[in-house]
Formats: sequence, C-alpha cells, structure tokens
Amino acid sequence: MQILERGTPPGDVTYVASCPSCRTKFTYKKHEGRIVADQRDGDALVLNCPTCPKEIWLTLSNLKVYTAPNYYNDK
Repeated sequence: MQILERGTPPGDVTYVASCPSCRTKFTYKKHEGRIVADQRDGDALVLNCPTCPKEIWLTLSNLKVYTAPNYYNDK
C-alpha cells in the first residue's frame, strides 16, 4: 500500500472560532465542547469562551478548519 496524500485523523483536526461578545479569536478541537442535538436547526457544538463567561454555539455543519499561516511559502 502506498500513501498518496496523508490526511488528518478526525480527532486531530483544529478549528477556529470567535466570540461574538468579546471578539476573542481562538482555536479548539471538537472534544473541547459539548454537542447539543437539535432536530429543527441542526446539531450544535457549544464552547465556553476562553476570555469571557459566554457560551458560543456553532452549527456542526459550518465549523471552520484552522489552517496555520505558512510564512515560508507565501509569495
């Protein structure tokens, strides 16, 4: 077997979000939040903001994957 392109295991994916209250931008992994099932609006991931006491509700279908900036290959 030969690997053509190495992927990322599902538990190792890092996502990015921002708090609508204090505007803190942060990264997280899915296991750091709790999943809330909702038949009407779709399932959500609930995180606690690392800066203020607010909860952040994110739709599971719209999570944004974090890609680190590549300072060496940017032209």
